Amino acid sequence: MEENTKFKIQLDRVLEVLCSQIYDSPLALLRENVQNAYDAILMRQYVDKMDSYKPQITITISAGQLSIGDNGIGMNSESLKKHFWTAGSSGKNNSEARAAGVVGTFGIGAMANFGVCSELRVVSRAYGEDKTFTSSVKKSELSLEDDCIHTVDYLDKREDFGTTVTATLASGFRLEPQEAKNYLTPYVKYLPIPVLLNGVNLSQNPISLTEGSDKAVKRQGQVREKDISFDYQLAFNTHSSVLPQIYIDNIVLNNI
Repeated sequence: MEENTKFKIQLDRVLEVLCSQIYDSPLALLRENVQNAYDAILMRQYVDKMDSYKPQITITISAGQLSIGDNGIGMNSESLKKHFWTAGSSGKNNSEARAAGVVGTFGIGAMANFGVCSELRVVSRAYGEDKTFTSSVKKSELSLEDDCIHTVDYLDKREDFGTTVTATLASGFRLEPQEAKNYLTPYVKYLPIPVLLNGVNLSQNPISLTEGSDKAVKRQGQVREKDISFDYQLAFNTHSSVLPQIYIDNIVLNNI
């Protein structure tokens, strides 16, 4: 007797294992979503030249939930389906996104959330469009065979374009605001836009190339080439515990 059967995957468990291997800490889901939010803002800045646009990232940590919101480029139902909910696909891997200066290209951002959360909810309104889409899924309902991700256009209404991702933390996992602040601050402290964690701004700090020592050899100048130009500052710090530092600003690539 011959018997055939399907190869099956316990998707929620596989995601949990993969995430623990790809990311160095459960806190990386916070960093990954903040990176996505900043990329979305860069993409909106590239197309929205209005002085009235005031970009901002808002993080809220409460009992059992983590929420990261931005007023960036946003997503419609097609973008959510094609990029956010499809592992390995990215809406940032194109010439416009690269010109805007985005970082993420691998399309594994949504996967990071399921290492530590039991449910994920995304509310998004794409730039230039009227509808706000709400999309959600529970980790226990993830499936490669069934339509498990629910997206509707009647639950929420965003006044501005952008995205809010809310993760419900899995049982036994806690994320304290102070812990999140300590982890995230080194990544965002020099960003030029507000990054608010429970109302406290972690970003927009002045840049100093001589932290930790009052003795430094400084150099500054400009590079002006056909395809790239930028201003730079260098600091060779004589303090043994401080590495040489470089600050690059006003970067123009291919006249963009």
